[in-house]
Amino acid sequence: MNKPIKVTNENIAEITRSRINYNLYDVVVVAFSGGKDSVASFLHLLESGCPKEKIELWHHDIDGNGNDFMDWHCTRDYCRAFADAFNVAIYFSWKQGGFEGEMLRNNQPTAGVSFEVPSCDNCQRGCKKVESCGGQSKDLNTRQLFPQVSPDLNVRWCSAYLKIDVASKAIIHQPRFLGKKVLFLTGERAEESPGRAAYAEREYHKTDARSSDAAKIIRTNKILAVLDRLAAISWDEVSLSSFRKISKKEKKAGKLSIQGFSNKDIKLLTKEIFPKVLKGEDAKISREYCLDCVVKFKKLASEQSAKAIKADKKRRQKQKDGQGLFRSVHAWRPVHKWSTQEVWAIIERWKINVHPCYVLGWGRCSCAGCIFGSPNQWSSLKVVLPETFAKILAYEKQFGKSIGRGGLDIEAVAAEGVAYAAIANNPQAIEAIRSKTWTQPIILDSWVQPAGADSELVGPC
Repeated sequence: MNKPIKVTNENIAEITRSRINYNLYDVVVVAFSGGKDSVASFLHLLESGCPKEKIELWHHDIDGNGNDFMDWHCTRDYCRAFADAFNVAIYFSWKQGGFEGEMLRNNQPTAGVSFEVPSCDNCQRGCKKVESCGGQSKDLNTRQLFPQVSPDLNVRWCSAYLKIDVASKAIIHQPRFLGKKVLFLTGERAEESPGRAAYAEREYHKTDARSSDAAKIIRTNKILAVLDRLAAISWDEVSLSSFRKISKKEKKAGKLSIQGFSNKDIKLLTKEIFPKVLKGEDAKISREYCLDCVVKFKKLASEQSAKAIKADKKRRQKQKDGQGLFRSVHAWRPVHKWSTQEVWAIIERWKINVHPCYVLGWGRCSCAGCIFGSPNQWSSLKVVLPETFAKILAYEKQFGKSIGRGGLDIEAVAAEGVAYAAIANNPQAIEAIRSKTWTQPIILDSWVQPAGADSELVGPC
């Protein structure tokens, strides 16, 4: 497993290359939000010897290229300034209409995706153009709701529709990646939540197109991840009904549900692990059977990998002979095992001027109006971006439903919290976060730990 490299001023020159062999890749993409984890992922690339000319930062503009709604006003230009400071390429991509457009869908197809691409081959001047795809589906749906506070990306659609899907479409629809090897970095960390702890540190990206073998390996590894979590639970026998949502009546009767499994996890268990039973019956498995399944799927994963490697060698030869095209995309979460302290340590080593939300007290650089917001965060947002707060509150009234759980609107939630103390002491950070233009340096002469480094870590499941 990859571990954070311990670096001091004394040993920095002796750092060897990461266990990832960057020479194997044509392009190294960092999904770059401007938050501490994506910054740490990028800095880790530099510290571990990745050639800077291979790196591209990709920022997914949550609000859709220029609109102001859920995100911090400064984020887009902060990311641009960061890329300029390190002399690396940055490409912006977005869901057309952004968060607000997707949220307000009313008997409409989901909008298309736009993304910046190099305007010429091997361009050294950073010239870009915008390409677009999608938006033509005949599938008509209505949202008229905020995303739900859930680990299930089907209902917490902000992550799926505004980030994950945007990145995938940007890869798939760029011919420059055909015949290439791409390493795609994201900054999820196990410490953030049980759901993220279950993520693989390295795996095939969903856009990998070397062969159908890759899709099989991805599915098998997902099944293994669910099995590992199931095996970690203390039980002798478990039924499939334990994973389903239980009613209030069942709760009162004392029936329990095993938590932490998403709808997709349950689908995998239903199709691959639990035996098929007649309608009305409940499928059950023993711990011994579960462990047998782990062995079975590990063997299957090994066989599939061997088959994929063999098939890939044949494809490589065909490629040399000018026949066929492939696209190899590997996903890597370089800071997955890092602690929050280790993330801040690498930022301090490089003296990075972090996103101003950290200076003002936020512990995570999510959307300004993140659906997971705590009472303190909503109270703080009301002070820092009152227009954003008012707009979200207006939509809550329009929809007749609150953005978070519990039924309280954000006005009531904010009243339960207290604005971060750092806000009163940092008028310059407030000015920076409200501006669409970033004017401060990215690399500082001296570094002071921001208030957010010790703040609450509220965010995705």
